Amino acid sequence: DYFLRHSIRAGRMPSEAVSDSIETVLLNLNLLTDDKTPKNAAILIFGKNPQKRFINARFRIGRFMADDTDLISQDEIEGNILQMADKVIWKLRTDYLTATISYEGVHRVEQLEIPEMALRELVYNAIVHRDYMGADIQMKIYNDRIWLWNEGEWPIGFNTKNANIEHISKPRNKLIANVFYKAG
Repeated sequence: DYFLRHSIRAGRMPSEAVSDSIETVLLNLNLLTDDKTPKNAAILIFGKNPQKRFINARFRIGRFMADDTDLISQDEIEGNILQMADKVIWKLRTDYLTATISYEGVHRVEQLEIPEMALRELVYNAIVHRDYMGADIQMKIYNDRIWLWNEGEWPIGFNTKNANIEHISKPRNKLIANVFYKAG
């Protein structure tokens, strides 16, 4: 339901899809094998407890002061990866990041110290492009920076120097990337 609501709202699935069976939706997303067994991507994206099969399908957040030796709080976000990004952003917003408060007329506006759209892009990319056989996604929040890591690798020919220039998308996990794209 979560996926279909977002996909239809994004205009990437027809509204009639709400009446499709779960099997039909999964088949249309290429998330079932020929014998109708869920593929790993289906379990990660829609599973109730994907950590049962993929123990490291977690997003760890830690708050540090000056360096890695003074951890002051931490959280592990689990569950299916489609809803994980929303949970991570909510946790960052409520427990880890500060927001300046201003007013537009009588409406209170809270602006995170990091633009939320940029933060979402980082979180979604960390979730979609990681190696799920590797370690958890890790985010370390310091007073002056955020460090985000996953066990994914740059596609051949990409690096930190040319990542900001226009380029084609080369997703590591094509099925996962497709579902996230369709969900908007």
